[in-house]
Amino acid sequence: MREVRVDRYKEWAGELLPVAQEVLERWQPELASDARSDVLPSVAHSICITHTERLRAATTLLESGLGNHAAPFVRIAYEENIWIHYLASIDDPRLRNDLLYRLAGMNKMQRVSTQRDFFGPAEANATGFLPAAHDELAPQVEQNLVLFEELASKLNWPSQRQRGGPGRLPKIAWLANRRFGEKHPVHGFLAECSSQYVHFSAYQVTRGVKRGPDGRAQYSDPFQRGIDAGFAMGWMVELLIDCFLQARLWVSPNIDFQGEWLVHWPTQMKRIRSDLHAYGLPALIYAADLVKPE
Repeated sequence: MREVRVDRYKEWAGELLPVAQEVLERWQPELASDARSDVLPSVAHSICITHTERLRAATTLLESGLGNHAAPFVRIAYEENIWIHYLASIDDPRLRNDLLYRLAGMNKMQRVSTQRDFFGPAEANATGFLPAAHDELAPQVEQNLVLFEELASKLNWPSQRQRGGPGRLPKIAWLANRRFGEKHPVHGFLAECSSQYVHFSAYQVTRGVKRGPDGRAQYSDPFQRGIDAGFAMGWMVELLIDCFLQARLWVSPNIDFQGEWLVHWPTQMKRIRSDLHAYGLPALIYAADLVKPE
């Protein structure tokens, strides 16, 4: 039976973080003379940074006795990995750039629209917008949507109906199939498990509740907290390594890895991953988790 030992996953995280940090200090994305020629190197580099910062944040939470609250980070890291692999699979850099810029534009316009709906147009100047700014931005939203759907057609995305309407992204399962080529057990497991931590779950909010000495309900069972903390630490280590090993092909495609320090860090990360897999990737639930403590 696989043991639940959060400290072991924490050790691998502690070993991995200095390696990742040194990589990021030495390893800068290659920038072409034309800034729009390909933004994938910078995007991949940015995702490597966020993976590293997120694992450091999870470690900080664990050291504070709150490592279980890092479990939702797994979903973010997994979706970033799926998306960066999908973006790298688009052969035409211009098409990939257009998609990234269009997505970013739609994200910004959605934020503006959501904010206006909540605060109202009269409050726009409180965040630095001119009074007429929202009205001027409205046509841009419609134009972005039209251009976005044109891109979706070029990329052979599922239909608007299958995506849930115009402007909607493909489901993560569709993107995962583009990466793995077929349904893959890792996607099925991580997509389902990570959703347990980002959506309401009656089981999740009641699983650790017990009566304390004073008769009040408490959520403090170390074993059950340890399951969530271990899930977070172990899978975040795995996902960071997965991201870094692939991203080196996109961030610095022209580096001679045989002649650079960069030849060593993939070996270090692969060894950590090998140890992690030999020990066992974290499970979502254990039999003992089904037994409420007295």
